[in-house]
Amino acid sequence: MLYANFTFMDRVETTGILNKVIAQDVGITGMAARASGINRDLRKDFGACYNKIEFNLPEQTKGDVLARLNVRISEIEQSILIIQQCVLLLNSADSSFNYELLLGNKFGLGYVEGWRGPVLYWLKINEAGLIDRCKIVDASFHNWQGLSYCAPGNIVPDFPVCNKSFDLSYSGNDL
Repeated sequence: MLYANFTFMDRVETTGILNKVIAQDVGITGMAARASGINRDLRKDFGACYNKIEFNLPEQTKGDVLARLNVRISEIEQSILIIQQCVLLLNSADSSFNYELLLGNKFGLGYVEGWRGPVLYWLKINEAGLIDRCKIVDASFHNWQGLSYCAPGNIVPDFPVCNKSFDLSYSGNDL
């Protein structure tokens, strides 16, 4: 329905362009990066648990609101494929989950590719095995700057469209 709506298409195509060079320079991640032609994803870069899962990284090159929408729609399709494959793996005899209890002064880094991009967790564990410190970095922390580069040159009513195309988290920026 969106693609058939000429008013909508006129509003999002060539609006809020974030080109690849700027996206790379400011460290844009996730869906916004892939809409600007940066083919990066934690599931492919550090995805040992995804070794048995086949999926494609949706990518566009125009970097506009429409490109971010196209990547988001393609991400939904890829997520369905990933979920279907994971269900099959969980039901197979080959699946196993291992974990290690952290005791003593240790730290760990966890990461996941969220819908906005990478979400990183850093934990420091004390002698009792309790969390002493925790730092979370949401993809919005990196992607807010991208919005400031794609908004100039557009008409004022297009700012909300640009803003929502990044799907930024206000609270995620403060983590």
